[in-house]
Amino acid sequence: MAERYRKRDDEHEQLVKKAHEKAMDGAVEIVLWLRDRKGIHVNLEDGHQAEAADLFEIVLEQRGLPPESENVFSVWLVSPLLELRLKNHHKPFQLAQLWDDFCAMYTDSSADEITRDEPVVMFQRNVFLTLEEEMKAIRGYGEYKSSNETILCLLYHEAKFNVAEGRYIMDPSDYHALAGIQALIHLGPYDPKNHVPSQYRANLSKFYPPHMYKFKLQLLHIGKSKERPCEELFMEAHRQISANRREEIRGSVLRDLYRQYLQICWKYPCYG
Repeated sequence: MAERYRKRDDEHEQLVKKAHEKAMDGAVEIVLWLRDRKGIHVNLEDGHQAEAADLFEIVLEQRGLPPESENVFSVWLVSPLLELRLKNHHKPFQLAQLWDDFCAMYTDSSADEITRDEPVVMFQRNVFLTLEEEMKAIRGYGEYKSSNETILCLLYHEAKFNVAEGRYIMDPSDYHALAGIQALIHLGPYDPKNHVPSQYRANLSKFYPPHMYKFKLQLLHIGKSKERPCEELFMEAHRQISANRREEIRGSVLRDLYRQYLQICWKYPCYG
């Protein structure tokens, strides 16, 4: 087993070296994506030679992030099949040219799936960040207080994405609590005139992992499930958390909701 992993590490290093040896010149237009679904469009001279550290600095400048962000986030190449965290000296454009090779090495996907797969440059959480370091980073202090609010926002959006993707295995009650918080943030306080069961049903995939609603919907259709539908529990969670939150969802209220969402995720070892 150890020998197999050593061989894979050697193959990985050879691919990285091969990518960096493929020197190219000229300007390149790059979109640096963040988990809040916002992208930073940049035109880089000699963009083929740009290193991950260069792209990281662009994001910090454009989003006004503080220096401690260097420990919180990393530059990644991300696709539906594979996610690779890049080291500072890695050259994303050149590594992307060998994406098929990386997918063949690290996934069990078919050749056809690999051919269709394309990576994007993503700015997201550093997988080596400890929970204690994350808590410290989002406290906010001094001149960087507002910047640390941006860190909090980005971590919330990434956690939300991972929950909906089914990457965090949680107690069902926590899935509903998270969905209620997310609904309050994005749909506003519960209003029975505007928030009806059909709206919750149509948006389940944005708030829950598939296993929380797909199989249960199938059982409901064949009459074998006695559980309450997920959309009913979703609506109830939204109503409960809205009970004491009638103010506008912005500023300190929004920060508290982001932190509340993350605090539920922090309970699980799979987080991060």
